[in-house]
Amino acid sequence: MGAAKFVLGSAILGLFWSCLLMKGVLTNSTNRCDYSPCSCDHYGRLTCDCKEEGEYVAVPTEEKCCVQRKIAVFVEGSRSRARTPAFPAESRQSFIVAPQIFSRKAIIIRSWSGELGKKKHEGKCRDILLIITMRDKGKRCKELILSTESDRKLSPHTSRIVVSNCSSVIVANSSLTSMAGLRSVDLVNVANLSLVRHSFKLSPRSARTRISVRNCSIDVLPSFVFGGDVEAISFENVRIGQLSAFAFANLFHTDTLRLENCQIESTEAQSFKKFDVGYLHVIGGSFGEQVPSRTMNDIEVHHKFMLDGVKMGMVRSEAFIVRSPRTVAIQNCLIDGLESEAFDVTARGAVIIKNNTFGSLAVGAFLGIRADPETRPPPASSSSANLHDLIFKNNSMSTFEEGSLMFDRSSFRPELDDLLVKQPCDCQMLPLWRNNVLNYTNVYSRFYMRQNAVMPPILSSQDSIETPETFLFCVDGHAEDATTASFTDYEARHCSLGGSMLVLILVIVGILATLLILACLIVWCCKRRRRNDRKRWMSVPTNAPDVVSKKNGVIGRETATSGTPVDSRITMVVPDGRLYRETEFHVIVEKAEPLTTEL
Repeated sequence: MGAAKFVLGSAILGLFWSCLLMKGVLTNSTNRCDYSPCSCDHYGRLTCDCKEEGEYVAVPTEEKCCVQRKIAVFVEGSRSRARTPAFPAESRQSFIVAPQIFSRKAIIIRSWSGELGKKKHEGKCRDILLIITMRDKGKRCKELILSTESDRKLSPHTSRIVVSNCSSVIVANSSLTSMAGLRSVDLVNVANLSLVRHSFKLSPRSARTRISVRNCSIDVLPSFVFGGDVEAISFENVRIGQLSAFAFANLFHTDTLRLENCQIESTEAQSFKKFDVGYLHVIGGSFGEQVPSRTMNDIEVHHKFMLDGVKMGMVRSEAFIVRSPRTVAIQNCLIDGLESEAFDVTARGAVIIKNNTFGSLAVGAFLGIRADPETRPPPASSSSANLHDLIFKNNSMSTFEEGSLMFDRSSFRPELDDLLVKQPCDCQMLPLWRNNVLNYTNVYSRFYMRQNAVMPPILSSQDSIETPETFLFCVDGHAEDATTASFTDYEARHCSLGGSMLVLILVIVGILATLLILACLIVWCCKRRRRNDRKRWMSVPTNAPDVVSKKNGVIGRETATSGTPVDSRITMVVPDGRLYRETEFHVIVEKAEPLTTEL
């Protein structure tokens, strides 16, 4: 019993002394913790905050200067010299102060124009910068170097690294490989972050580590900068001048890769190369003027692949090659153009493409999005219940051609809604646009034959979801007064016979034609009546034959001896002129029979 107590006491004492020894290693060893601006605690957490020694900022001139103290700058003649800064709030962080003027609390500038810290205003701020650079001539900015070499090396017992508010930070090659207990690396507010090959390569014995970079500027993200069992990688508000090939590679069991509001100026092919990740999210930011082929090459995503609010230039064919995500979301993006099969994605679930603005769409821009072969329904199955949903909603496009909106109907059940053609509505172009969106049977078959796949399924009228009456829109009007109108509404108002303007014109033409016909009828009736009146009413003849002869019991007219012509249309009995000197003739047209007896 006494021996057991002795062994147990020895074990407890050994653990106690080992803890003290570890504490001494972390606190008393000569490493990065012993030098400003870094410090360590008893748990191996390394914290470097450059703000305590001065504010490090980037200088918009060729000469780089260090800021040892923040000094306010005011314009002479301002209303409140003590409180009114000379620069806007967003520009104060870019002001440079020389070490020789530490004792002064403020600098009074007699003249100032433009914003300091922006290259396009360097000429306007030359007087201010001249004072600073002359007084700090020959000085160089301090650089914080994270390395396992030299007298300021990182301790292998470091569990966490936090670096913030520094002007220049260099993470050396394999600087993290000796830290078996490293849990996280956070780099925040670094004006110039320099990374080299294997900067974030982890120890093969380390547990899962999280790497976070926020509000930093990286000129070049080199190849193979990551390596090992990284739990999560997060880049937020980071400017990356060049994203090199294999920058994101050699990752194992990574749960999340998140790029949020990152401005990537140039991207090389295979920047994301052959690794598996649970969630791959790119939110906001930009990918530069061109996204080359195989930018993301053979990336296996277990859960969700998302592009949200990303601005991209021309996306080349097979720029995104992603395998097996359960959900694919491409939303709120601004894309200048998509080439054929720009997205080569094999999905195991629904695909959502919504709220995007596309400049130009080539033939088969989305045809590369297919179902994973393991989850694809058999070809003989004609039911759409086994197909995944593909939602294409509230998108706009400027230029496209026949087959630009083809989808793999053997894998998905497309649902199209609110598709805007960003061109002015044109009665002649509407049928062509409708045909390019809906009628692409020949192009669809050609793509399948080229890929040696089965022929596309033939959909019945019940399976057809796309109806131009519900989802095709164009721009109605110009400039600020422009609105959107569906194809059918625009055709009904401007292109078809039932249009209101055309109906009004037809009504006016009909009224004018009716009035013209009525006028012609009135003129014709008047002329006819006048002609009939002339036949009925005639002047009384002045000469009438006085000789009446009986011939076969009928009174007839004989030609006068004077040779005067006799009007044969009217036969009138005239009294003898010797008896009546003045006679009034009243002609009454009556139906009368010829006299058969002599008077």
